[in-house]
Amino acid sequence: MAVETVMAQKYPNPAWLEAMMSQYWVGNYHQFLLDGNIEDSFLCPDIFAEGTAYQPGDLLPYRDLLINALLRSQFAAVFYYATATGLRVYRKDPKGNIVSVVYPKQAAKKVLEVEQFPLVLDDAVAGFAKDIPLTRDLIQNKNMEAFLKIETCLKTNWTGEGPDGTRTPMKVAVIVDSLDKILAGRGERTSQHLTEQVQRWAADAQIKGSGNLSIMIAENREHLPPELQADENGTFPIRVSFPDAPYREHYFRSIKSSSTILGPLLSKDADEKPLKRILQLTRGFKITDCVKIRNICDQVGGAGPSDPVYLSFFGSRDFDDDALENLVMKEKKDVIFANSKGMLQPIESDIKFDEIGGLGGLKEYFRGISGAILKRDQNVYYRETIPKGVLLAGPPGTGKTLLAKAVAHESGISLVKMGDIRSKWVGESEQNLTMVLSLLKEMAPIIVFIDEIDQAVGSRSTA
Repeated sequence: MAVETVMAQKYPNPAWLEAMMSQYWVGNYHQFLLDGNIEDSFLCPDIFAEGTAYQPGDLLPYRDLLINALLRSQFAAVFYYATATGLRVYRKDPKGNIVSVVYPKQAAKKVLEVEQFPLVLDDAVAGFAKDIPLTRDLIQNKNMEAFLKIETCLKTNWTGEGPDGTRTPMKVAVIVDSLDKILAGRGERTSQHLTEQVQRWAADAQIKGSGNLSIMIAENREHLPPELQADENGTFPIRVSFPDAPYREHYFRSIKSSSTILGPLLSKDADEKPLKRILQLTRGFKITDCVKIRNICDQVGGAGPSDPVYLSFFGSRDFDDDALENLVMKEKKDVIFANSKGMLQPIESDIKFDEIGGLGGLKEYFRGISGAILKRDQNVYYRETIPKGVLLAGPPGTGKTLLAKAVAHESGISLVKMGDIRSKWVGESEQNLTMVLSLLKEMAPIIVFIDEIDQAVGSRSTA
């Protein structure tokens, strides 16, 4: 039985969760790789809030939402492993709340009791509690030890006491967090062994037959060995995307009645123009970034213009649409810079074509592009006339950057400058490019300005 989806849900399940559970329940895969936006928060779906302390729309960190989703489907327990915390086990208590199980040391059993889970694995945290330096070798030894225990979990056919007192089959899920960090150093023998072990889980008939589920979490799949990145090897990769406009709209609508400053501003217009504008400005934002906007509005905006930091955030003494836009644009700089690890730099522009002297032919050409961008949703013809890229060549000081700024300003979309993505380390340049392109896709439509492209992605040469 899959995680339920109801068409009338105000807060639906995230797309990545639906994709994973659908592939699992139809029997296509029992091992998944989740990467991308894994440090964000997500809105608690309506179905998860039933019978718990959560309210629909409450924000849950990614891992908490994942554990809740698994335990509220058909999994009796979730084994969660991270190098920093060791192995933890989560289950539902009799009231339906999610709790972390603390095991006493006793003989291993393969039975899950309703009230208390007997110890199946030794506590992996104990090794980290010793007062000894955590060298890389020691950490890798602990990883190997934990992976052996995880394999035991996955291969075990669990049973538990059903409502009528009979023994019934039960399934468990295993989550391995930060797999890219655990497998760092691909040339090392230990990392190779762990990679082979994870790959073996995906193809293991005994694990598939048990119905148990394994989930690997990584920041970026490009940092993993190639054999773990493709679904033909048995591990189904799912990219956790940044929240799209409809999902961000769910969040901003949820705070209309609770936010003292931002809520009334978003509700003041019958056509919801402020809401539509903030959805446009927050492309590429995580939900946690949207929360920062709300916090600033409520804490600083609520204090009023007398607050010494008010002007630094809003740029004016009146909290209106322009003040909100100023705030979002300031935050957007930090968001883009942080998410791209400094390889994308937002550029502000208030330059119009009429303010640029000369370049008549180029200005006319770019006016046509700007107009097509503005009308792209009205007719497919305009969308087809927008070029994928334009190469401007010329000596320094001839207006290339000014034209890029004017296009961004008059078309009303963001402009970012791409920095140097190259690295001296083998494979890292390709990883940087993949990360930047993925982020740009989340922020689309957007104009990417590459200044002096011969230096940014190549080298100047007469060859």
